[in-house]
Amino acid sequence: MVRNKTQQQILEEYPGLRNLTKNKPKPNKTRALAKERELCSFANKHNLVIHPKGYGYYIESYLMFDCCPCDSTRKSCPCNEAVEEVARDGHCLCRLFWRSYRDFVEQMFKEA
Repeated sequence: MVRNKTQQQILEEYPGLRNLTKNKPKPNKTRALAKERELCSFANKHNLVIHPKGYGYYIESYLMFDCCPCDSTRKSCPCNEAVEEVARDGHCLCRLFWRSYRDFVEQMFKEA
């Protein structure tokens, strides 16, 4: 069974992100909408499926950290590494982008 991680669990798993969260303002609606358009355009361009539930959390986290929420070395996201990971693994590191909806269902809901 897949369990959603809390922000605290993510910060414990990736301690370098803790420094990025200090003194960061909450993302504003305009930036969030711009990021949403960017993600949709990227997914459409590369024929990718976007994770239906993690989408809002991803946008909020990206805007808070100003980098990929799962890899602080990726300052630009979405990025070409995500496309390569989807081609290789069926999903990107964050599991935001997927090769297909079928891959998403099979991997996210497979029995443990």
